[in-house]
Amino acid sequence: MPTKLAILHFNILEKYPPAMNLIRDLERSEKELKILVISTINNTSYFNFSTSLGSVLRLGILNQSSVNRYISYLSFNVGALFWLIYFKPQEILVFETISVWPAYVYKKLNKHVNIHIHHHEYMTIEEIAYCSLYVRFLHRKEKNLFNLATFSHTNDDRKALYLKDHPELDEFTVSAYPNLPPQIWWNEYGSMKRVRVGPTIKLVYVGVLDLETMYVKEVVDWVLRNPDLLELTFISHQMNLETLSFVESNLGDQIKLIKPINYEDLPKELIRYDIGLVLYKGHMLNYVYNVPNKVFEYLYCGLKVLGDTCLISASKINHPDILLICFKNGFNMINIIEFNQRHFQFECLINNSLSQRYV
Repeated sequence: MPTKLAILHFNILEKYPPAMNLIRDLERSEKELKILVISTINNTSYFNFSTSLGSVLRLGILNQSSVNRYISYLSFNVGALFWLIYFKPQEILVFETISVWPAYVYKKLNKHVNIHIHHHEYMTIEEIAYCSLYVRFLHRKEKNLFNLATFSHTNDDRKALYLKDHPELDEFTVSAYPNLPPQIWWNEYGSMKRVRVGPTIKLVYVGVLDLETMYVKEVVDWVLRNPDLLELTFISHQMNLETLSFVESNLGDQIKLIKPINYEDLPKELIRYDIGLVLYKGHMLNYVYNVPNKVFEYLYCGLKVLGDTCLISASKINHPDILLICFKNGFNMINIIEFNQRHFQFECLINNSLSQRYV
């Protein structure tokens, strides 16, 4: 008999690659699994995710209206609880506190179910205190599961912060699972990539762009000052009007902006570049103690990684294919050129992933 695993992911699944990567890894495992994924309706331009291991149910739709958001909360919670009762999973994987209520209630109905709660992000106690009444209610429900479930964050620093915030937790129930791309990215793209020979270093950035919280202006100015050495491509459609206006005003031979790419097609584009950028300024602890998904996505596609020294958790990886500098102090082109020319030493990381918990 296959093991039944239910995955609760309130936020739109297609906007969270780590959740999709987990499912893809499970599809390639040898363990017999049957999966029920419960999320909200995909109203993005990305393809609808599906899995050969079971069904992906969509309950509620997210938009700017607070009324519709609370209707989605109700649809997700009531609908997910109904499907859990019908599906009868042995394991429930919850992504973020926002998805926890159906698992909390189902645990009362079935004490034998195993629940694991994984956090993409870290929120301080102070930040939680400023959340809505509903979100604070969900955090209380999560605390009610402290002795009944296991938990994880994406790195050891966030794990330590979570344990410090909740000293009543047993440290052995909290793990650190990095958000890794599927191993196939490395097998089919990164490990096969040839070193590109040419006078121009091709830089790429994938994801949300924001002038206030990211070093967008600094890196654009740097590229424009080095017309014979640098090219930069942004792959994004998530930016406010001020950021979009700035990027569009600098488009040309050196600065390019292309439409977002379906996640599973991203490696085919990334292998065209030399260095992947991480632009966070570290304006809050969630970013300071963060190893962004894109760090591993770049590496798995054979790119080196350039980011700012504010990324404390990323600095602890201490890998020769990752270079962290102080963006505010400018960019030393000699160092960047030497970094780009070094032999690529990265090897695919397959240990200690969330997917291994279920394989």
